[in-house]
Amino acid sequence: MPERVPGSLLLGSPGNPDDALHAPEPGGPACGPSREGTHPTVWVLGSSVNGARVAGRLGLPFAVASHFAPVQAEAAIATYRSVLESRTEDAPGPQYALDVPRVAAAVNVMVAPSQEEARLLFSTAMAAAARIVGNRPGPLDPPSQDPEAWRAYAPGREGAVEAAMSLSFVGTADDVAARLREQAARWDLDEILVVTYAHDPALRRRSYELLAQAWNA
Repeated sequence: MPERVPGSLLLGSPGNPDDALHAPEPGGPACGPSREGTHPTVWVLGSSVNGARVAGRLGLPFAVASHFAPVQAEAAIATYRSVLESRTEDAPGPQYALDVPRVAAAVNVMVAPSQEEARLLFSTAMAAAARIVGNRPGPLDPPSQDPEAWRAYAPGREGAVEAAMSLSFVGTADDVAARLREQAARWDLDEILVVTYAHDPALRRRSYELLAQAWNA
């Protein structure tokens, strides 16, 4: 419920009365992590129009979980913008409320030096999604030469897996960067959240590095 969120946003903010409950004794050591100078921007992450409405009503940035719920993503983004922009000066939000929409979208990405290698490495992400849909938890699978191997984890629910992973960008760095820019323009995004699953952490890091180089070129 939107009305339950503002109180939690005050945690760690200057003058929060709850801080007095955890204050050290005079002259004693401070307990817990320091929050001095930390005022991170709070986002609402949602996969449907419900989360979008919450973000819009509170005037917070909205990140749509389109890396696993792409079907509802456009409707959620449109709902968020509509709700936020319908706010009036007669009903202002809290002090952290935005004046204009701020939207991010999460997408699946695998970048490699060649299209063939990227597709091979992406089989790990497909298998992970199939395990979730098929309720067959397990560690990340190594890449499979069989592009259909993931189907064994979600028999009868292959369509749900493909739908969940339909917003995926797989290929070489320049190709993926170009398609991400097109997606950002299509949805008028302010930020893109890149999600990459790889069996080998070094290859996951390489994917991020190759994409960053192409994006900043």
